[in-house]
Amino acid sequence: MEKNRISVIIDGNTYNVISDDDEMHVLTVAEMVDRQIRDIKKKTDSLNPSMVSVLSAMNIADEFIKFRDIINDSKRVQTRNNALELMEKQIKNLRNELQNSQGTLEKSNEKVFFLQRKLTDKEEEIQNLKNEHQNYLESNDSELENSLKVLEDERNKNNAIIDEANEKISYLKGKLSDKEEELQNQLNEQQNLFKNNNSKLENRLKTLEEETNMKQATIDEANEKILYLQRKLDDKEENIQSLQNEQQNFFDATNNELENNFRVLENENNKNQVLVGEANEKVFYLQRKLTDKEEELQNVKKEFEQFLEEFEK
Repeated sequence: MEKNRISVIIDGNTYNVISDDDEMHVLTVAEMVDRQIRDIKKKTDSLNPSMVSVLSAMNIADEFIKFRDIINDSKRVQTRNNALELMEKQIKNLRNELQNSQGTLEKSNEKVFFLQRKLTDKEEEIQNLKNEHQNYLESNDSELENSLKVLEDERNKNNAIIDEANEKISYLKGKLSDKEEELQNQLNEQQNLFKNNNSKLENRLKTLEEETNMKQATIDEANEKILYLQRKLDDKEENIQSLQNEQQNFFDATNNELENNFRVLENENNKNQVLVGEANEKVFYLQRKLTDKEEELQNVKKEFEQFLEEFEK
């Protein structure tokens, strides 16, 4: 690149300056230096030209450093603002994910109520079967024993299904407890990370996102368990249909023994209804836990904003 040769006047002296910059830029610089020298000479006449030049250079350097600090401060503030906006956006995304999770839990709650209604319907069907059996009782003792054996097998199957459901509920409860401990540990770590720089805060947010994904996976797993229970209920419906097809085999049972048998079935259905109510309470408990965790995230945001305010001060 061709250099420019420019003549400038500083403190009454002419200087030839060779520069890569354009003429206007060089003249502006020379005018600034000339103005500094003239200002210093106006304040005192006892300084020699060398001292005047040094003081002028110091004044110019002082202005440059202050201007540079202002720019750097502005960049730091902008960087912090960008980091805050990014974190607010990530926290908003986390809140949305938690709301989605809450919606998923509400859907699961609706499924539990649906299953409860189905059980009630099946109880009514059993009562109808009981009424039909009472109208057609004419069998001998051997056929009654076979019928009771079939009913006993069905009761055992029902007990096995209930035990399996209890195991699944205990498993989900343990998973929730583990996730709560993990979240508490992560929140404690976050309080320590607030004292570090912005890069550590970003890493913390990534950790929270991973935890949210893990919770979503747990909710999906719970939905799979509910689908499994629903399939089990469908199997129960098929078994009841089979009982209806075989009702001719129960018409010959004695009145007293058949009533005792249905009394046992009614007790088993009452137990099933109690278990479904307990499962419903556990689902609402999980929902309240998620709400509490959302409030904890909001508190973390407030602490972070307070930390930024203190840091800027």
